[in-house]
Amino acid sequence: MDLGKAVSEVLEFSLIGCLKDRTSLIYAGITFVIYSIFGIGMLVSISNLFTPLTTMGANANPQLVIGMLIGIYSMLAIYMIPLVLIFTLIGYLMIGRALKASKRKYMPLTVVRYIKYLFLPLVAGIIAGLSLYNIKWLWMLVVGLALILGGAVIAVMGNFLGGVLSAIGMLVLVLYFIVVLYNSLRLSIGEAIFVEGEGVINSLKKSWVITKGRVWTVVLISIILAIVLMVISMIFTIPSAAYSMMYMFSTIATVGTNPSTMPGIGYLSDPGYLIAILPSYLASAYAILVGSWFTVGLYNVLTKGKKK
Repeated sequence: MDLGKAVSEVLEFSLIGCLKDRTSLIYAGITFVIYSIFGIGMLVSISNLFTPLTTMGANANPQLVIGMLIGIYSMLAIYMIPLVLIFTLIGYLMIGRALKASKRKYMPLTVVRYIKYLFLPLVAGIIAGLSLYNIKWLWMLVVGLALILGGAVIAVMGNFLGGVLSAIGMLVLVLYFIVVLYNSLRLSIGEAIFVEGEGVINSLKKSWVITKGRVWTVVLISIILAIVLMVISMIFTIPSAAYSMMYMFSTIATVGTNPSTMPGIGYLSDPGYLIAILPSYLASAYAILVGSWFTVGLYNVLTKGKKK
């Protein structure tokens, strides 16, 4: 297929096609509500955690700062874990709708398939990270780690050569990251194949086979879609960004620029800001919807004429 036509088909299916499916829009609405509830709760929690720091200013107790940082990370985990579980469920259902719109098979969600779907990205990450389907490049990971560890030992002994070896090892790992990225792209339609009814390993194997020789198509379409979603996100974050700027300027005009008198990020819990940030949550919900349909759209293009 012509590359330009492939790009057009996938983008139209992902960005516009999803808006024509009423059930997908309901899923996106649920995503928006969940995003808003969790997002607002997280902002209020962060604001409350940082409030003591902003009142103490430069005299903040280091132990208190460390404690607050631990509290923030714990709080993020509390918020993120249920979000991942919920959005994984919604993502499966969205991909299912995209498969139905493409007249493909769709395996209804069960508890067992949900659990397997949760582990699909982890398995894909292991396969990509260890180049299990592209084993000829694994030497780069082994050599890179060996050079870094060996260089560190030699450097501790006071030999300049250790630093050189560690630097070479880092360079090898950077190059290996490109291999891992390539591997990930080859596995990128595994989710669609899984929702269609395959198992975890078979889905990833089929994705590897289907994307053979088509990686640049995947890269180009992915970059274009990412740019489109980034622009949409920037537009929808204008209200919250404007509120933040207005708050900063009004604060400077009132109390000056002395750090000890700045009220910090307390505005994160202001009702006005919480309302202004809602459009950004809407953009995030749309991005999840588009991403799900994109996986199927890419799957459709790469297998055109080969549907079962």
